[in-house]
Amino acid sequence: KEFQLAVKLLGDYYFTLADYFLNEFVSAADVDGDQNTTLAEIIGVKDPAVIESIVKAAVSMGKPNTRITEFLFGRGKLDGSWMGREEREGVDEMWLNVLSDFVNNKKYDSVPNNFCGFE
Repeated sequence: KEFQLAVKLLGDYYFTLADYFLNEFVSAADVDGDQNTTLAEIIGVKDPAVIESIVKAAVSMGKPNTRITEFLFGRGKLDGSWMGREEREGVDEMWLNVLSDFVNNKKYDSVPNNFCGFE
């Protein structure tokens, strides 16, 4: 349960940042202000300040709480102490099992016929 919570916290963190960056970029690209940004408007973004602002925010906010990542990668415990070798190996084994389950999942063997609405 603790690992699921840690993954959720990191996922929420990065999805929130990505949502913010995407909204900022798309709203800056909407030159006619109709709140309907076209691909042509996105391609036509010429203002470097938009990208610079997003990059600055990503650099300054892109690093989450290191205790969460230490915990996820088998370095730190919930009480703030460090994991021993056996505990780290257990965490490594857990992540290898997650990866194996993901890779061996038949759900991802083929692309759906109607991918993105295309037949």
